[in-house]
Amino acid sequence: MTDLGLQQRSVSSLLHTGARGFFDLNVAVSDRVDEALESLFPRKRGWTDFVTRVLPAAIKPGSRILDVGSGKRPAIDLATKRRLGLHVVGLDVDADELSKAPGGCYDSVIVGDIASADLNGPYDTIISCAVLEHVSNTSDAISNMASALSPGGVTLHFIPCGLAPFALVNRALGPAASKRLLFALYPEKKASQGFEAYYRQCTPSGMRSLMRNSGLSSIEVTPYYASDYLKALAPAYVLEAARQLTVQACGAADLAESFCIQASAPAT
Repeated sequence: MTDLGLQQRSVSSLLHTGARGFFDLNVAVSDRVDEALESLFPRKRGWTDFVTRVLPAAIKPGSRILDVGSGKRPAIDLATKRRLGLHVVGLDVDADELSKAPGGCYDSVIVGDIASADLNGPYDTIISCAVLEHVSNTSDAISNMASALSPGGVTLHFIPCGLAPFALVNRALGPAASKRLLFALYPEKKASQGFEAYYRQCTPSGMRSLMRNSGLSSIEVTPYYASDYLKALAPAYVLEAARQLTVQACGAADLAESFCIQASAPAT
């Protein structure tokens, strides 16, 4: 490599290091803002609440479960699966993703689109975590899952909201630009995010309507009014946190950052 090439590489490295330090400092400031706000205006974090409270409460011992779109990161860990005697089937559009899951987490796998795949039901529980926003035909997906539930079976999903600012920006920029921006701000997300998102009917009212149309009932929605997408830019995050708190105070569920939705198949 020439001296000029080495110099260019050094400058690029310094700029990257400086940018990373800038973003890390902003994240630290945003975390402090969160701590201050939390004592005054508590907000549940959607993903955390779903995986630590909602999902465990819905899983019954001995259940047959369809885990939709988790791929190499099953929603139910092996220890929980064994402790509760669960039978877990993993579904993903990518066979390679399924093959990377920890051994034993899935009893079998289905490679295909949740909107059209043969689901080999019935299932007592069908779950997904941040998957339905990536499905191009959510209506068919909900209908397909509803038809694969056993009588009284439950389907539950954690979904980023399609009217949240980050979702609107994602669609406006397009998948390639959105991915570059996301990974520039949060390089650690490369392992788990960056898939193209459509957000079709991905609001509480939209999903509630789809589930009713598919014959599901006892529909419960929990909106979440917190997200971390702007933490790397602290001034913007402060403004966004204020917006989120305002939306929460107004109870505008369709403008939430994310939500979980749970519904049941008819008992007979």
